Amino acid sequence: MGYQFIEYEASNGIGRVSLNRPEKLNALSRELQDELVDCLERADDDPDVRVMTILNLSKPVIAGVHGYCIAGGTDLAMHCDIIIAADDAQIGFPPVRSMGTPPTHMWTYMVGPQWAKWFLLTGESVSGTRAEELGLVWKSVPGEGLGAAVEDLARTMARIPWELLAANKSIVNKAMDLMGRTTLQHIAAETDAIAHQAPVVKEFSRMAREEGLKAALEWRDGPFRDYRGSSD
Repeated sequence: MGYQFIEYEASNGIGRVSLNRPEKLNALSRELQDELVDCLERADDDPDVRVMTILNLSKPVIAGVHGYCIAGGTDLAMHCDIIIAADDAQIGFPPVRSMGTPPTHMWTYMVGPQWAKWFLLTGESVSGTRAEELGLVWKSVPGEGLGAAVEDLARTMARIPWELLAANKSIVNKAMDLMGRTTLQHIAAETDAIAHQAPVVKEFSRMAREEGLKAALEWRDGPFRDYRGSSD
């Protein structure tokens, strides 16, 4: 499988996917998303791979998060089965300040209603260390040990036959579906579409189009002094 925006390799029952768009900080372009979906679906059909893929596929996936995991990056990470984050990673959804709502919604399931509201009513982020405390990620590790932590967990899972991995992943997913997860994803997409009609969203889009994305992000995040400028 040859891809432009992701890298994939498989060995010892583990499929490994890395986003490979460093010049854009691995922003989730449509082309990258298309490649990712294709890769994951192929891996799900590969009998030699026991660990990978996204929530609704049969094999478990572990997300290793470093740097900024914001906006669409959180949608991707939170649909993985287990997240391991670097201690200094930053996780949040700043687009709620000017671009609508998360088009998928796992926040309430991950951290409960109060913290979900904090994330979505402020657009602020937390470190990987704090994310572990909140239950947003399973584990936080020093950045230099992230790859090893992901590999260690993947190797543990890969020792278990695929049929049992699929069965046990499925029952947890079904439990979330009984809590309304699938229905909520449809509602989240509809809510995001409605939120895109807000004047602030249109102004952000105009500014990004006419003055550039950097200017629009500065306009959005500057008053909060977090993603842009100092945080003192």
